[in-house]
Formats: sequence, structure tokens, C-alpha cells
Amino acid sequence: MIAQLYQQYDINPLAGCLPSLAQIPIFIALYRSILNLSKDNVLTEPFLWLPSLEGPTYGAEQKDALQWLTTWQDGAPMLGWHDTLCFLTIPVILVLSQKISQKVLQSDAQQPEGASAAILNILPFMIGWVSLNVPSGLGIY
Repeated sequence: MIAQLYQQYDINPLAGCLPSLAQIPIFIALYRSILNLSKDNVLTEPFLWLPSLEGPTYGAEQKDALQWLTTWQDGAPMLGWHDTLCFLTIPVILVLSQKISQKVLQSDAQQPEGASAAILNILPFMIGWVSLNVPSGLGIY
């Protein structure tokens, strides 16, 4: 029944998924390459306002990726206030841009309800959380 409706109105239910699915292998390859480069200490040059594309994790194992934010020495973050604030701008920018794009792209008639609304509200913060745990080069992507 639904397949007939799709065919009658010439709708492809996977049309919205294909661009997202096409990005997954690219993101995985980028993730692995930047992670490996950061472990080899290759990404040490500054980029825009960031002290390096390797930071803030600086080649740390995944279980230790948040130590740059949770470890404090003498009342200051491990990386110092300047570097920590520079690296924290990426998750903040990601969360804000995701929330703004959600508001712009959703019309009043298309307001999600229930579980889909909860997922859409949580997703920007999950993206921000992931960007805290990986080298800043991935957060920029």
C-alpha cells in the first residue's frame, strides 16, 4: 500500500538518506587519518584561532580524551585558560549552528513530536560531546 503511494507520487523514501550515508565513509576515513596524524604529533601548526588541529586530545587514547578538560593544575585547566577556551569554541559553535539550522529548516507544520522531537533536541549536544573527545580538525569538519 505505501509502496504504491510512493510509486504513484514518484517519491523515493531513501532520497533524504543518501547524502548522509555518502558522508559516512568520508567521515570515518577523515577520523582515522586525523587520529593517526595526531598520535604521530604531525598536526602541531595553529589553524585560525586554534593552537593546533591535533588538540585538545593531543594523541590521547579514547578513554583519556577528556583529560584536557577534567584535569586541573593550580586552579587552571591542564592546557591553560587560553588554549582550553579556544578548543571549547568548536563544540559551542557546533551546537549553536545545529540548533539554528534545525529551527530554520523546520516549518511550523513539520514540528516533530514524541521520540523524534527528543532525538532532534539531543542530537546537537551529542555532536558537541563528540567534538570534545576528538582532535579539533574533526570538529571543524
